[in-house]
Amino acid sequence: GIAQATAMSSRNGSSAPVQRSRSRRAISLPLRGPSAAAARRASARAHGSGSTRADSRSTSRSARSFAADAARNAARRAQLLDCALQVFARRGLGAARHAEIAQEAEVAVPTVFFYFPTRDELVHAVLDEVARFYLALAEQAHGRDLPVPRILFAHALAFAESVDTHPDHARVWLGWSTAIRGEVWPRNLTLQARLV
Repeated sequence: GIAQATAMSSRNGSSAPVQRSRSRRAISLPLRGPSAAAARRASARAHGSGSTRADSRSTSRSARSFAADAARNAARRAQLLDCALQVFARRGLGAARHAEIAQEAEVAVPTVFFYFPTRDELVHAVLDEVARFYLALAEQAHGRDLPVPRILFAHALAFAESVDTHPDHARVWLGWSTAIRGEVWPRNLTLQARLV
């Protein structure tokens, strides 16, 4: 608004009312969260400041950090899955537990639960890995342009060799083939159908 004020003019010494405008200052509250970054970028564009470059570097750094975290998580999960495969091969599908896998991997038990929150998820992850391995082995044998008897022989030979090269996969697969538990058996039948 406009305020009336009486001021002495230093030039002529008269006392005349002088109008002064009082400018209102906007109160700026600090922004938080995603809108803060957007506001900073908009302000930088409006004022032509170089902070847009800094923001893009920051975004690039956070993207690299996210990718590095994802890679670390994938590597840790693969390590735990490998240890789970060893424990399942030794103890069988019904007996292996999170604590044994943690001991094999030399990590805390909650770490195993972080990647495999339930026993069912743990069992399914191990069975998925065994199925992936044997399906890849079958696809390699059957992907050749050979007479059928030679393809079948190559497949049988590859399976026999896998007992030596991947004994944990072979033990889990053989144990899986004889396990008639409700949640495990249908998955085995599905795998057999895909292999044949």
